[in-house]
Amino acid sequence: MADQKAVPDWERIQKKTFTKWVNTHLVKGFGPDGEIKDCLTDWEPGISLMRLAYCLYKENDKKPEQAVKMPPLKPKELKPDTRIQKITNNNTALAMLRQAGVALKGVGAENLVDHVDKDKAVILGMVFTIILDYAARGFGGAASEVKRALLEWVNKKTLGYERVNPPGVTGFTKDWRSGLAWCALIHKHRPDLLDYNAAWERPTRGTWSWLTVWLRGIWAFLGSWMSKIAMLKPRMRNP
Repeated sequence: MADQKAVPDWERIQKKTFTKWVNTHLVKGFGPDGEIKDCLTDWEPGISLMRLAYCLYKENDKKPEQAVKMPPLKPKELKPDTRIQKITNNNTALAMLRQAGVALKGVGAENLVDHVDKDKAVILGMVFTIILDYAARGFGGAASEVKRALLEWVNKKTLGYERVNPPGVTGFTKDWRSGLAWCALIHKHRPDLLDYNAAWERPTRGTWSWLTVWLRGIWAFLGSWMSKIAMLKPRMRNP
């Protein structure tokens, strides 16, 4: 429809990548019926988030009090048809994640149930926090350590790429806005996907044709990266 807002590219890419990661774990625990189609809207009933929390954090021999169990659910809870029932389910799911030690900030059950435009960044941030936490346990460290390690890796891979490193990548916000850091990473691993010299010589806003090229490259790169993270098994047991 003409009055329908176009979905931003960043949202489309994150949603597709995060949904794929979530389904990797849900399918392992609950089979194909456990899949979600959209990690922005499909948390609404609350059941899928409970299932994800259970799949990721059901075992923790090092800190048994953080291991979560799937709660017994009544028929109305399994298929909630009122807003209050959905909010109750999502509060349970968020409580499971917090019990597991996931540092969730700024997300509430209402965001997951309503999932209007203002909730999108909050929901994507929640999923990314879960991904980082799970990856951190796989590496045996904290989420902040994973971020630091990722930055070190990014700077190692982008060293010598003009307008990226130098000056260097110092965070995950402003240094990525021009798209050049993405382009450098993609070119380092898949030089066949784009011409980096042609990319950085363009103005920051670039052209839509160039933007499309590097966004496709980002998806190819992120898809591979998320697949590797999905295979990590957290080291929760004592040696």
